[in-house]
This record gives sequence, C-alpha cells and structure tokens, in this order.
Amino acid sequence: MSGISPPAASLAVPVTALPPAAPLAAPITVPPPAVPSAVPVTLPPPAAPSLPTITPGLFCLQNLPQVKLRAKQGMKQSMFDDSFLLSSKARSEKALASLAAVVAAFNNPELTEWSLGSDAKKEADRIGDTAKYLRKQVRDIVRTAVLFGYNLDEALATQTPQQVELTIRSLLQGDAFLNGDIEVGGQVIVGVPFGNRIMRHFVRHVLFHQLNLQQYVGPSRDLGALLAFIGTSFEWALKELSTGTFIPSDFDMSGARLALDQKLSGLYKSMRSDIMFLPGNIISFTPLLTPKIPRKKRTLSLNMFWILFSIAAIVALVLGLF
Repeated sequence: MSGISPPAASLAVPVTALPPAAPLAAPITVPPPAVPSAVPVTLPPPAAPSLPTITPGLFCLQNLPQVKLRAKQGMKQSMFDDSFLLSSKARSEKALASLAAVVAAFNNPELTEWSLGSDAKKEADRIGDTAKYLRKQVRDIVRTAVLFGYNLDEALATQTPQQVELTIRSLLQGDAFLNGDIEVGGQVIVGVPFGNRIMRHFVRHVLFHQLNLQQYVGPSRDLGALLAFIGTSFEWALKELSTGTFIPSDFDMSGARLALDQKLSGLYKSMRSDIMFLPGNIISFTPLLTPKIPRKKRTLSLNMFWILFSIAAIVALVLGLF
C-alpha cells in the first residue's frame, strides 16, 4: 500500500527563521481604582418635553395632534392645581376648559369652528379620561412601594396574619404611615406630616423618574394635590392587607376616600399658608435655629415654629431637585 508522496521540492514553502525574541519589558503596575468621592453627585432631573410654540392665526389640520397634546398636558396641570380625585363632571369641565384654552391660544377661525363640532366633543371626552389614566399609573406602583417600603413583604412571610394585622393597624392609626422624622441642620423634627421616608422617596420617584410628573407642576410648586392623592393611595394599599393577608380591592371614589384626600390636601395647604416664602436651600436656615433650639428631638406640638419649619423642609427636600 503506497503512502502519500512528499511534495516536490519546487512546491515547498520557504520558512524564514524568526528573529530572537525581545527581552520582556518590566512589569507594569496597575494603580488601584480610585475611591469614589464621598460627596454624592446630584444629577439634574430629566428635561420636560418641550412643545412647539403656538403662533396665533396659523392652523391647519396637521396641527390637531399638537392641539390635543397641549390640551392633555393642560388637563394634567389642572389636576396638580386642584385634585387627582375628580368626579366625572369635574373631569369633563376641566377637559373642555383645557381644550378651549388651547384653541384660544391659536386664535384661528378654522380651529374655532372645529372646536364647536362633534369631533371636538369626543376629543374632550378622551382628554377627560387622562385623569383616570394618570391615577392608574400612580396606583400601579403604589402597592409595590407600600409592600417593600414598610417591610410588609417580610412580615407576610415570617409573621402570623394576626401580627401583620396589628402592624397595619398601627400604621393606619392617626395616619402614622404618612408621618416621619426629618433632620435639618442637626435638628431632628419628629412626626412631620408627609415626612415619612417611604412617602418622600415615592414622591421623588414619580416626579423625576418613572412618570416624570415634574413637567406638570406649576410655577407655584404646589404639591398638595399630589401628596394628598399619594397618601390616599397608600392608605388604600395598606387596607388591602388589613386582615393580615392580601385581599385586593378597587380604588373607588367612595365618600371616605374623598374625605381623606380632602383632609390631606387641607393639611398641606394650612401648613404651607404659614410659610412666607419657600427656601431653595434649607441649610441656609440653620443659623436661625442654633441660638434658640437645643440639639435634641422635639415634637411638633412643643413649638409652632417647628410646624412652620417642617413643611418648609419637606418642600425643600422634595422640590430641591427642580
């Protein structure tokens, strides 16, 4: 059996000898990664989407999407100025007012004629539904915030229903789930309404991150309607666990729910009305505190000054990112 013949000499590929290897370079010392600065870096909030400028007198059918978008934005802004829990009648009135404001800004006869027709009425109904959609967006993430924020997930996994029921009852009593301690200039203010850490973090989350609701906040920076709605939603989520187990329920517009929303909105307004101005930087107020107030915990009932100062602190903590 014949093997494979070696290739002819003419087909051989010449092999060039490699030069001697260069000596290895000295080992390179890689410096350790830099330790990040202890000072946190605050990123600016996401910019609110800008809408094209309205030019009075100019309008065509291509502008209708812009008109509808502006009307929906105006509807959401009106909720921040009033309430998130609007009745069907109030939603309809606000939607019509929002659409009418946009139409007036265009100042165009063609658009005015369109606004008087049936298509505009149907569009106003859809704009009114914006209130329901916005409420649903917030409620969809409230359950998760309440469950993990107050460590109720761990309680449900390790405690009996009776123990969980006691925990929920203590959170609901006197709206304790809303209140929290805040520290300003070395001073700890105890039991501040709307000062609960979970509450404040949730407000920031929906304002600057997941829902970016900051774009609907008016120049006055009034968060009363938003805080009242979030507080009412928190209570709804807690009551779903009030038996020690999770029993889902609809977020209806019951009299008790509307009463709580109005109570919380009134609480915010009464506290805010006592503030002559809102500080952009609450730390600037610390020199006023040091000579008069000892460095220890104080309750709101001890000194009316703490009530006034606490709401200023809450507004600064939440809105300081604007």
